[in-house]
Amino acid sequence: MKRWLRDIAFTSVFLCRAEHVEELELDLELLQQRMVVQPSKKALPMYWVHVPKTGTSFANVLIHQPGFCQVDKDFLLDEEHMGECILADFIDKLCWDDCDPQHLQCSEHVHECLGTKFFEVEGRMVGMFRQPEQRLLSMYYDEQHNFFNYSFCGERSQPNPPLSVYKEMAAGMATLMLTVDCDLVEHQFYKFPPCTRSMAEEAVRRVSGFAFVGITEEWDLSVCLFHAMFGGSCHASEFENVRPGSKATENGYDTSVLEGFRDEFDGMVYQEALRIFRHRASGGPADAGHAGHAGNAAHAANGTWGFWPFAAAGAGALSRTVMRGLKDRVKKPVSVKSAMIRRLGKWRLMKEFDMRKQINDDPMMATRCGKSQAELLEDFNVASNYLKTRLGLDDQSAEICISKVATGLNMQHLGKPDIPSNETMDTVMGWLSENLEVSEADGSLKHIIEQYPFVLGRSIDDLDESQNFCPEDIDFKVAVADDPALIDKTYNCQGICASQCVACWYNG
Repeated sequence: MKRWLRDIAFTSVFLCRAEHVEELELDLELLQQRMVVQPSKKALPMYWVHVPKTGTSFANVLIHQPGFCQVDKDFLLDEEHMGECILADFIDKLCWDDCDPQHLQCSEHVHECLGTKFFEVEGRMVGMFRQPEQRLLSMYYDEQHNFFNYSFCGERSQPNPPLSVYKEMAAGMATLMLTVDCDLVEHQFYKFPPCTRSMAEEAVRRVSGFAFVGITEEWDLSVCLFHAMFGGSCHASEFENVRPGSKATENGYDTSVLEGFRDEFDGMVYQEALRIFRHRASGGPADAGHAGHAGNAAHAANGTWGFWPFAAAGAGALSRTVMRGLKDRVKKPVSVKSAMIRRLGKWRLMKEFDMRKQINDDPMMATRCGKSQAELLEDFNVASNYLKTRLGLDDQSAEICISKVATGLNMQHLGKPDIPSNETMDTVMGWLSENLEVSEADGSLKHIIEQYPFVLGRSIDDLDESQNFCPEDIDFKVAVADDPALIDKTYNCQGICASQCVACWYNG
């Protein structure tokens, strides 16, 4: 991080804690000008997404924003003013009673999950993100909260399980909160659906929908960035840790107790949040903090971000996979088989790919689609039966294919499925047969659909685009037959990155 930016953070903190409050606004304005942060478009009313143990203190930043809440400038949201249930009292009382709903949208519950609400609040979300293993240990050592046998703001009804068990069960919490409909007050961890890579990739995509992304480990700088983006004066209370961990040191928690355990999926989410935070803190526009949704997930998973994701990347480096052909390409696990997970020695269908169960269990899903539950279920049955009849898929494979395409590659239709019609699928399969030289007779068309069901949701324009942009040194028919996921490559930067990596052939 640039030295001057770090100096600005330290200077700003000093100013915010200074006694001469009348000088603070002018000083902060000068600091904002030096940071050269481009103010984001208004993101009102703001909606706070609070992943557990990322910083209850952020509430003090929100309540002191001009026009947000009717509180004294010296008010501190802490145990002295709110009791030990700081967050619960803020969500259930102060926010609803003393805050303007045109500026701050109150959540319904403490640690409310995003799930399908994402589509309502996208572009208005604010939140802090924390290094996953540090956050996990902070939860484990928390004396007031038991996130397994939930006892919020009180003594634990039961002790936490051993850390060796806890770490496995608590992994992926940030990912789940960003993608699943849930309420941590009502849902205990062991009742959550298993966290999957597809969920993590969707969570990575959703981080780009935050109007503000802060980093717990960079608290002071995060507060400065917030004010640089949205205005308002900083207050000393915004730098106070109102709920410090009892076993944390100055350098955080000792992660050696985890014995090398890493929260892979939340790690992907954190890396994306960290990248966006650095991008915006360096002066990048708030609405250009991503280089492609699924592409972000891939980079985060591979740990290949670096400080600036695409700086100094030459054409030779970007075209490495292309020059070497298809053998170097890492294929994504998106086939029908990827919908299964092994539990207790048996393969079971993951919940997010069981559309029939989702429709039956969630009546609101049909409502969101403008249909009755029976009508939505009939659409699902018709589409599944079409694949069984036309391609000879078994019942489970056909239903998984429709569940996948209806949910979307990045789970963008989660909670509001987009089930393809028979006419759409017929058109797509006709294009595949004509342009890839695959057929129903030899089972090659069936193989394509089983390997990459999402192709059934693509338009003819998308398919033509992919073929037209395919580099000359790649045989389109061979490439897509080998890896059908390449059908989503609809861009070619010619080796000079244009931040379209998720769709670019040069991204492998």
